[in-house]
This record gives sequence, structure tokens and C-alpha cells, in this order.
Amino acid sequence: MTLEIVLYAVMGATLQRLRGWVNYLVWVMGVVWGLAAWANTGNIYLSVVFCLAMVLGENWGWTKWIVNIPFHKNQEWYNLKWAYPKEVDSPGYEHVLAALIDDKSHYKTYVITGMALRGLLWWAPVYAVFYYFGLPLLMCVASALFLSVVFPMVYWLGYRLSSLGFRYLQRSEVMYGAIYGVVLLYALKGLS
Repeated sequence: MTLEIVLYAVMGATLQRLRGWVNYLVWVMGVVWGLAAWANTGNIYLSVVFCLAMVLGENWGWTKWIVNIPFHKNQEWYNLKWAYPKEVDSPGYEHVLAALIDDKSHYKTYVITGMALRGLLWWAPVYAVFYYFGLPLLMCVASALFLSVVFPMVYWLGYRLSSLGFRYLQRSEVMYGAIYGVVLLYALKGLS
């Protein structure tokens, strides 16, 4: 199992970094994870639906949150560059978030909450598929919430670990990919 954990962490880190490098590689990431699901469960239907859920959840609405999560700029800079409703192609959940948190005066809270919510929108389709195919509800909810809360933390930490080399987005993608790779391994083991 230890080798499998390392393998899934490396696979998650590599796929997340590739997806971050070129956006359309999200389809490659989805297919590889689908194949991993098939290898673990032998269920081709789970594999296909998991692949689609991974692509659907992972595919849109990142920039505003990821660019601002390190908090290396001040509130005034944020207000000039990003304050709601400047981003024309804002995802729908941003409108709800803006009604709850005033980003013009509390951008850090807004960005953390937005990124965690975006993480939940990524993992909810994936864990809904896992629940449908028999993973216990508590494990699905706990995993999706864990990955959502950890999401902004990893990007914040990635900015502060400059001694590791690479740009902070690259560091963060690798770290987050490794984390969700291991979490997905345990979910797939729970389904097999």
C-alpha cells in the first residue's frame, strides 16, 4: 500500500501540474484518473462517469482566487484589479459570494472562501459519482470538504515555500495534486 500511496501522489502531482500548464490537458487528467478507477474497481461505467465528473468539476473559474490567495498585495491593489464585478466572465457562484462578503473591504476572507467554494464545486461531482457507485456518504462528504478546505491552504503555503524552486503556482499545483491523488486512492479502494 505504501508504494501505491506514493504512486498516486506522484500521479496526482504530475497530472495537476500538466493541467495547470495547458488547460486542455484536463481531458488527459480525466482519462488517466478514469483508467485508475477502472484498474481499481473493474467498473467501466464508474471509470467513464468519474472521468467526466473530474473534467466537469476541474475545468473553470480559477484565476481570481489563485492569483490573490498568497495575499502578497494589499486591499487597494485588489480593489483596482479584481474587485467584484470587474471580472466579466465571473462564474455564477461569485455573485452569491459577493452578496455575502464585501470583497472591497475584506478581500482575504472573500478569496479564501471563494477558493474553498470553488474546490467544493470541483469535488462535489466526483464524490457524487463515488456515492452513486457505493462509497459511504460520510467518506464522500468528508473527502470533498477536506479537499475543498485544503485547496486555498496549499496555494497559500506554496507561495511561502519559495526555497523549493519553481514558481508558486507550479509548487502549489504539485502539492495539491499529491494530496488529492492520495485521497482519490482511498476513495477508489473503498469502491473496489
